[in-house]
Amino acid sequence: MKHEKYSNIKLTKEQIQDTKFVKLIFTKEENKYKNYYEYKINEINIANNWNPTNGTNEMGGFNFSVEEKVIRWLLRGDTLFDVIIPEGVDVYDCWNKSTPHGVFRTNKITLENPRIIDDELAMKLYLNSDIPDIAFFPVLAVCSHRGFMKTAMKIYKEKVNKNTKELAIKEFKEFFSYGGNEFNLDKLNENARKIYNLLLSK
Repeated sequence: MKHEKYSNIKLTKEQIQDTKFVKLIFTKEENKYKNYYEYKINEINIANNWNPTNGTNEMGGFNFSVEEKVIRWLLRGDTLFDVIIPEGVDVYDCWNKSTPHGVFRTNKITLENPRIIDDELAMKLYLNSDIPDIAFFPVLAVCSHRGFMKTAMKIYKEKVNKNTKELAIKEFKEFFSYGGNEFNLDKLNENARKIYNLLLSK
């Protein structure tokens, strides 16, 4: 499948059946407020808003991904779920510049098989990933912030070089400036500060 810019592709029934979809959400009590929807587990969740004829930003529905792309969205949750698509529901492959064929949407999903994200699972997702190199730099920031240092160091060693250093620093700082805050080195935890200093010294 090839996207025209900003276009969404409706999947066939066979494509839906042949694809293993996954989704990251927050399930830990201290993080649940970050979800935009109160998800039910092992039950059908129905989106509050669904207009598939609109553009990606206005179509509503639920975002989800596939295993080889989902690491790009690590900042979106602390738990990984399998996504089951109910019979007769339409699924769209949404245009995304940084992670082609990594964002899917529909209006009804069931979430099953929860796995808490830890360093081991993050590493597994990284080793199985198929995303552009530029998309790994926000992931590097997330992993360092959450203490997934084996994964963070592997991304750093394999994806950061003299040609990508400046972009990696830019993406790292943008992650820690989320919400319009200025980047402040003093507010980074020990692991994030270690990775940032490595980026500067590359």
